[in-house]
Amino acid sequence: MSIQTDNDQFIQLHSPDQHSSCTIYYHGAHITSYINNGKELLFLSKKSSFEQDKAIRGGIPICFPQFANVGKLKISHGIARNVNWKLIDKKLTLEKVTVIFELIKSNEYNGNNLEYSYYTSNSIRLRSNLFL
Repeated sequence: MSIQTDNDQFIQLHSPDQHSSCTIYYHGAHITSYINNGKELLFLSKKSSFEQDKAIRGGIPICFPQFANVGKLKISHGIARNVNWKLIDKKLTLEKVTVIFELIKSNEYNGNNLEYSYYTSNSIRLRSNLFL
């Protein structure tokens, strides 16, 4: 069981039973890989650019504060998947590995004025299975 944070782009979690692992990018708090019993269970497009202001294609994204174009932003699926999140907590127990990311922003994003400032967090727990 471990949390590897020696990379400035992503972290890797390994379950206590060593049967599963996942990779989470700070960019969008985006889960790009989930391996269970040696099998990759997520699709990740080779077209993913991993660049600021661009979404990672595939994996498990966070769509916030809107989904698709349903909302006032002109950015599909909101802004949370296009910016870096902050890792604020990590815990190892005998049963699970848990990390928590947070995103706090003012009411502006790339010239888009939002009606409000926002805060959101994402808790990811890995045992034999992945929990969000």
